[in-house]
Amino acid sequence: MVDIARRYEVFMVCDEIYGNLVYDTHTTASLSEVIEEAPGMALRGISKETPWPGSRCGWIEVFNQDKLNFKRYVKSIVNARMLEVCSTNLPQYVIPRILGDPRYQANLERRRTWHTIARSIKAYSESTSRVAASSGSV
Repeated sequence: MVDIARRYEVFMVCDEIYGNLVYDTHTTASLSEVIEEAPGMALRGISKETPWPGSRCGWIEVFNQDKLNFKRYVKSIVNARMLEVCSTNLPQYVIPRILGDPRYQANLERRRTWHTIARSIKAYSESTSRVAASSGSV
């Protein structure tokens, strides 16, 4: 995708709101890890990965805004955001404290572990149901 953006001189917009909700052995790379010199923005937040319903805490991360008149586009988004009546500024003040807390990464890892265990239990349950059904015990 980065190569396509570079080749066609377009910027990238990447929705990373679910970026930390990766389970089992799967991994993902954030835009900041792959963007290189292409302009782009990542839409990020914590409301999907923390038990904070309605927090609406999100932000944009901007990369290489000095290219392709991207700075102007980013400014228009920021200006439009300033007009919003339902501001989330107060909850967003805690984001650095949450992301910087050592328990944050541990919480994400715990969620991955729980998901792996739940999948294993479900797979075991389904396999025993199939065995029971095929033997006529159900």
